Amino acid sequence: MLHITVNFIFFKEEVATRCERLLHEFSGLVHPNHKLMIDVQSRLAEAYGSGEEGVGPSMDDMTRPMLQRKAQACQQVRYVVHRKETFTKCYAL
Repeated sequence: MLHITVNFIFFKEEVATRCERLLHEFSGLVHPNHKLMIDVQSRLAEAYGSGEEGVGPSMDDMTRPMLQRKAQACQQVRYVVHRKETFTKCYAL
């Protein structure tokens, strides 16, 4: 966990780029549906299209691959959240 914090603090690059780097670094170590990966995916989806300096490109500046990546990140987060909600409801019964 400390390594991740250090990455976010010391890299002087956009948040979207850092998130992509973290997802790549941890893809072989952590399950894709792990909370850590979903948190990074969520942050990536927020960063793409934000248009804020140091965060990510604006929606107008995004290329087709960037838009597809944003959609992919949103779908992954939605899938995990939906499964968690379904499991919670079933467990409560």
